[in-house]
Amino acid sequence: MGFAIAEMYLISRISGLFSLIGSSYVIRCLLVRYRKNKSVSTIEMILFCISISDTFSSVSCWILGGWPVPTHTKRDPPDGDIFYGNTATCTMQGFVFQWSSFSSSYYSAMFAIYQVLIVVRGCGCCRKKFSRNHLNTVSNKQQVLWLALPLILSLLLAMAALFDRAYNFNGTTCHIATHPITCTVDVCDRGKHKRLFMTINALSLGLCFVIIIVSMIILFRFVLKTERRVDRYAFRNGIQSYRRQGIGGQGDEGQGDEEQGDKEQGDEGQGDEVQGNEEQGDEGQGDGRQGGARKNFKKVAVQGSLYIKAFFDGRQGDGRQGGARKCSKKVAVQGLLYIGAFFLTWIFSLVIHILARSHVAIPLWVTFSFHIFLPMQGFLNAIIYASLKLKIHN
Repeated sequence: MGFAIAEMYLISRISGLFSLIGSSYVIRCLLVRYRKNKSVSTIEMILFCISISDTFSSVSCWILGGWPVPTHTKRDPPDGDIFYGNTATCTMQGFVFQWSSFSSSYYSAMFAIYQVLIVVRGCGCCRKKFSRNHLNTVSNKQQVLWLALPLILSLLLAMAALFDRAYNFNGTTCHIATHPITCTVDVCDRGKHKRLFMTINALSLGLCFVIIIVSMIILFRFVLKTERRVDRYAFRNGIQSYRRQGIGGQGDEGQGDEEQGDKEQGDEGQGDEVQGNEEQGDEGQGDGRQGGARKNFKKVAVQGSLYIKAFFDGRQGDGRQGGARKCSKKVAVQGLLYIGAFFLTWIFSLVIHILARSHVAIPLWVTFSFHIFLPMQGFLNAIIYASLKLKIHN
């Protein structure tokens, strides 16, 4: 078990360092963009706030690890992390991590809601400014409200635990826990309402999950309906255009066939007058009937080929419809990537909360996954942001 604890501290620090680098990259890119354009979109400001929160979370909890824990705390096992702090540093670590982690969760939920609004009210994902969206015309006060709401909620959630002195050593770092760590509620010196605060944390995290899931369902339903409408419209336009082309081509062929038929009939008439052979005239009539059958067969074949060609070309659509399809797909892919990063980051934390409330032993692989993926949100967001930025550049 001592080996497992030491490995968890090491993994958490490495993951936290990657997250710090990724969040710093996103912050730098957005600041450079702001200096060039003197303005950024609301969705970029939300991503900027997520990166700021991930930076504080990475440094306060995952990189520092157990260093802020009071030195007089008994290490179990003894070969775990080294403690250098005191009660004040432990409280500070717990408060900053509580605020920054849930601030990132709330901003992620707002990010999902805003993405749905962009798609439903007008797709502006391919533009630098969201001109079709009604949120572009909001005042600065309303934008500040959008950005300040998750910050205020997370600060209230973090400050509530201060009144109960609930930020204590929980076995690895300083967060919501009792002191002593194995005490009962009646005899605890600090953190007597630990279960209440942990329940609030679980409900807040679950609410973020629900908001994100519902937002993504609305988004994908809207994208699916749009794709189907574009396919039907493009197919009908393709049929009409190819019908016009086919009719014109058939008219030209018909005129050519008539001229050739007249010429052949003239030749046959001259042959009949010279030779006086009635059988050749009958054969000419038979050839005329066969030529009419061939014309009908050709007409049916051409019409069938037009339908097939219109179907495949209709799936591509014209320029504007193709742009709408690409735009909706980009929004769907972008939403899927960011939401996937959020789920991968927080799913193990939610599982640990549920298992702890159910008094079920937490498997070791779940704990390792928690320490690997929870600090990685900033790094995952940076990868997504860099890939989308590269696609836009190309």
